[in-house]
Amino acid sequence: MEHFKSRTTVIKRLGMLKAHLTAARTGDDIYKNVLPKDLINEELKASISHFEQKHQDNILKAKHKFLDYQQMIMKPGWKLEKEIKYKGGSGKLWSNSDKKSGLNAILREIEINVPHIPACDFFKDEIRFSKLNENLKETKIVEDLKNESSYIYHCFKGNIVVSDRDFSLFKHCFTLPDGRFAIVSFSVNHPKMPERRKKVRAHADLSVYLITPMGDDKILVQTIQNGDPKGSIPTALVNNRATKQLDALVQIKKHLEKTIRR
Repeated sequence: MEHFKSRTTVIKRLGMLKAHLTAARTGDDIYKNVLPKDLINEELKASISHFEQKHQDNILKAKHKFLDYQQMIMKPGWKLEKEIKYKGGSGKLWSNSDKKSGLNAILREIEINVPHIPACDFFKDEIRFSKLNENLKETKIVEDLKNESSYIYHCFKGNIVVSDRDFSLFKHCFTLPDGRFAIVSFSVNHPKMPERRKKVRAHADLSVYLITPMGDDKILVQTIQNGDPKGSIPTALVNNRATKQLDALVQIKKHLEKTIRR
C-alpha cells in the first residue's frame, strides 16, 4: 500500500500545491516565499508521475505474468480432469498441483464458432463477461485507465459453510504480434478496494485468457487460473470445485454462438 499512493491522497496534495501556486501568482502575502514556483511545479509533476508510474508498473507486470503463463503450460504434471463433448469437438480442463500448497492451477480450452474481433470485445468487457458467471455476486470497475487496463473488484458467492470471497484485481488486455489476444489479471492492493467485513480476500496470482483466431468464424480460447481462496477451506474441496469452471466456459461458448452473428 505504501508504494501505491491513493488517488484521494494524490488529489489532495495536488489541490494544496495548486493553491500555493495560485497564491504565488496573485501575490498573496500568506504564501509569499513559502514554496518557490519551480519547486511547486516539480512537486506537481512528481505526484502525477508517481501515480502514473504505478499503473505502468502493473502493465509491465502483466506482460511478465503472460510469460509466466507460457512457462506454466509447458511444465510437466498436467492432468486431464474433465471433458465436455459437443457436436464438432469438446471442452477440456486440466489441473496441475502446486507441491507446496497442494492447490491446483486450472487450465481450460475450448473452440468457439464466432469471429475473432467480436469475441475479443466480449471477453474484455468485464460487465458483459461477468453476467454469465452465476457465482459472481458483485463486479465493479473501480478505475478504468482507458488503455486496455483497469482495476476491478469481484465478489463470489459463498454458502452456509464457505464465506464470500472477493478479489482486488488489475486487468490488462493486449494483442500479440501473431494476432492472438491476451487478457491478464492478478491481485493488487488498491485504496478503493479495501478488505470488507464478512468477506475473505482471496488472492489471484495469475489469470489469463488467450483468444486465438482459427479462421474467419472460429476461435480457440485457452485460460488458466492460479491462486489461493485463503481462509480455512479444505484444499481437496477447493480443487474439486475448481473442476466446475469448465461448465462456465461451455456456457460462454453457447452464449457467444447464439448472440454473435457470423
